[in-house]
Amino acid sequence: LQRDDVTLVPLKKLGADVDVEQAQRLLDQDEAGDPIDALQAFDPSGRGFPIHVPGGAYAAAKMLGDAGKVAVVAGFPIRTAAGRVAPESDSTKGAAVLAAGLAKLGKDTVCITIPANVKPLKAALAVLGRGDIDVRPFGLKIGPHAEGEALRMLKRLNPDAIISVEAPGRDAKGQYWSSTGERVTGHVAALDEFFYAARTINEGRTGAAKIKQLAILDVGNEVGGGNVDKRVRRAPDGQRIASEVTVDQLVT
Repeated sequence: LQRDDVTLVPLKKLGADVDVEQAQRLLDQDEAGDPIDALQAFDPSGRGFPIHVPGGAYAAAKMLGDAGKVAVVAGFPIRTAAGRVAPESDSTKGAAVLAAGLAKLGKDTVCITIPANVKPLKAALAVLGRGDIDVRPFGLKIGPHAEGEALRMLKRLNPDAIISVEAPGRDAKGQYWSSTGERVTGHVAALDEFFYAARTINEGRTGAAKIKQLAILDVGNEVGGGNVDKRVRRAPDGQRIASEVTVDQLVT
């Protein structure tokens, strides 16, 4: 489904019985090619989302390496088994690790997330020894107010690059969806407005450096899903959840 030159190793279930050696044998083969691409195409949970972008991680790393200041955007609300809405862990942990790594490389790094995720993200950064990274809340729902505030914040921050770590991405009708097809618009802060704001800023920069826009996702209902829209729509619930938000470089 994803690449002819990458062998997918489906696993029946995750746990101590996972055959990691089978994946290692594939990576050890001379013809395996880029091991990062191979691992990214690896589908251990068998979810079946055919959205791998070959070379995406290397291209994104180059863009981030060239940036002096980076804004990391994260925070996707999910419904817990108890029915409570809370920020998912993927986005939080991923953003913390990425932000900490960027700061270690000397990048001026700031994180933007939903209000409920500020404390967890700060805690994760502290564990990584980067409690000094600025974490800014953004909780506005989709609409003119969110659009204007995102534009104001981004102009003030003036980053060289902005990257989403599984932040929600709206569909063509302005709705947000969970990976299982549940409408979550009422619970979602419009973090994707920062990417529309980057486009607006870039349009006004004649001859000046543009803000690079990047995204990391795993399903297609996040920022960046618009880059692989047709493939997202072939996945489970894809017709419903597909995001329209595009970026310069996608990592899957």
